[in-house]
Amino acid sequence: MSYLEDPRVFLATERTLLAWIRTEISILAIAFILMKFGVDEGFGPKDQLSSFSIFLCLMTLVLSVLSSIQAWIGLSRLSAVEVPGPLAKPLVLLSGLISIAVAVGATYLIFQF
Repeated sequence: MSYLEDPRVFLATERTLLAWIRTEISILAIAFILMKFGVDEGFGPKDQLSSFSIFLCLMTLVLSVLSSIQAWIGLSRLSAVEVPGPLAKPLVLLSGLISIAVAVGATYLIFQF
């Protein structure tokens, strides 16, 4: 990725993954709000809100997988000098896996409505 031997490259990759996770959480929140108001308040046809919420959750799941793969590829190209510590790579990849698990759980909950 870079031949600068600078840990800022690692930190930029980590920030990018965290930004994607923040975006995914926002999309999931919108999906849950749509389901909540659609069920409780009776806004619009329930089937349309359900299908749109399911679409949002599935889109979030795809984004989680793609952003985790992107982070994994970016981190695998870094040299040992560019990584700040021995646990840095596994922790970043763990956060990607947790975001995938959250997206799967949210999709499961939306399907239960």
